[in-house]
Amino acid sequence: MSFNNGNERRKLNAKWEHLRVQYREAGMSEDAIQAMYEFDLGVLNSERAYITNTLTVSDTTDDSTATETSDFKQYEKAITVTDTYHETKTRFAWVGFRCPAWAAFEARLRPRKNTSPRHPGAALKQR
Repeated sequence: MSFNNGNERRKLNAKWEHLRVQYREAGMSEDAIQAMYEFDLGVLNSERAYITNTLTVSDTTDDSTATETSDFKQYEKAITVTDTYHETKTRFAWVGFRCPAWAAFEARLRPRKNTSPRHPGAALKQR
């Protein structure tokens, strides 16, 4: 069973157009009429919430029809948690922000491939 909120509100408002006239003719105050309308509107909202958030349980052994309902799909979507794993290329990728000072610091920590003759390791290899 589905609940069409727009349709139900139109029905409620049409009903209350007639009721407001009747209540005014009977001598009720506007505050009392508005309070009664707000109560009926609260009942409508409560019914909508109940119908929207209630999942019908299938009494048959075959649950294939139950899994196809939009309520079940909505429930399944609400309880499903998806965890994503992202492989990082540097050991500092977990930090999650980039600023120039941090990038400079990170660049100093990375191992360098230095093949210049001034590098101390290069001088030892030449001997």
